[in-house]
This record gives sequence, structure tokens and C-alpha cells, in this order.
Amino acid sequence: MNAYTGRKRVKAAFKREYADVVPAYPILGQFTAQLTGISIKEFLTDKQKLAKAEIAAYERYRPDIIVVMANLLMEAEAMGNELKFPDDGMCISKKLALEDKAKLNSLTIPDPYKDGNLPDYLDACKMIKDAITDSSVGAVIAGPWTIAIALRGATELIRDAMKDPAYVHELMEFTTEVAIRFGLAIPSTGAGMSYSEAPASASLISPKMYREFVFPYHKKAIGRLKEEGINCTLHI
Repeated sequence: MNAYTGRKRVKAAFKREYADVVPAYPILGQFTAQLTGISIKEFLTDKQKLAKAEIAAYERYRPDIIVVMANLLMEAEAMGNELKFPDDGMCISKKLALEDKAKLNSLTIPDPYKDGNLPDYLDACKMIKDAITDSSVGAVIAGPWTIAIALRGATELIRDAMKDPAYVHELMEFTTEVAIRFGLAIPSTGAGMSYSEAPASASLISPKMYREFVFPYHKKAIGRLKEEGINCTLHI
């Protein structure tokens, strides 16, 4: 009898083949911090503790995929957002890099191996991947629209889309390159990857706005990764 592991179930699913069960992966997020008795602040700011918590979640629940869901403001922080880290709550931006929209031209694409907390996230993913061999490990990073909202603010960006669409396209071209560069770094950890784009859902923007301001950049980012042989999922 074939002994299925999480990795085998996921592989079968992508090949549209049968396995013993449908692969499952709970998106536990910062809840995993509780499994090791640390604060959410520690989970988000200490790569060793992040890795330990994710490994503890694997050992407790044995999911088919471990989703390394940490801080989706990492990219924006590396470009100038100032973050606040409550002890037991998600981090928030207390100052946005694009409060003044004219500062877009002063921003530069961060280096995933040098800037902000991006290198720590890569290190954590590698530690988790090295420790977990039976199940898949998936990194979760911000997609282009999520990065744009983090830099500019949701209300401001939607207002810009109505009053200054050319600016939004310029911003999205930039954030797409940010997302691509970080995405190209993820395979160095051995983990798979997903772009998180919850703000691109119909709960925030219309289908028309998605088609105009988001869809072309999703195609560009995922297409670029495919050119490099990198598989990527998209969570909206």
C-alpha cells in the first residue's frame, strides 16, 4: 500500500491524480505563536521564534502544507513604512511611505537579501523547510495590489484610481517589480510560494477596478515567475 505524505498528496493534486485524501492546509497565521508561548510581536520580529512556532504547528496538526503566514507589510516596511508591533496583535503602519503620493519616484525596489525584515523571512522559511520533509512548505508574500495599498492606504488608493488612474498604473508597475523580485528570492529557501492579495477581492474593489488596475499586473508577476520555472498560487 502506498504511504501518502503531505507532499505526495499535494503533488497528486497538482497532477490531477488521486491520493488517499484531498490535501488540506489550514491558514493558521499568527495563531501558531500560542503553541510555543510567545507573543505575536515576537512571532513577527524574531525569525527563530517564527520558525519554531510554525514547526510546532506542523507537529501538532500535521497539515499537508505549512503556510508561513507572517507579516504582509514586510515589503512596505523595507521601502519606508513605519510599523507598530503590539504585543498581541498584528502589526500596523503608523506612517505610510506614500502619504505624499509624489514620493513614488523616490522609492527603490528593496533587495530581499539585504533590506528590512525580508532576509529574516527568507531565513525563517529555510529553517522551516529544513525541519519539515513530509509536508510542503509555502511562503506567503504580498502581491502588487497589497503592496500598493500598504504604501498608499486603501482609501487613498481607491480615490486615486478614480481621480488619477495614470498614477495608480505607475504605482502598480513599481509594486509589481517589488513583488517579482521578492518572489524570485523565495525558491532559495526551498519553499513554494503564494501571493496574498486579499485587498483585491470584491469585498473592497469592484470587478471593473480589478480588471483595470490589478489583473494586468497579476499576469505580469506570475508570468515572470513562470519564465523562471517558479510555481506560484494566488490568494484573493
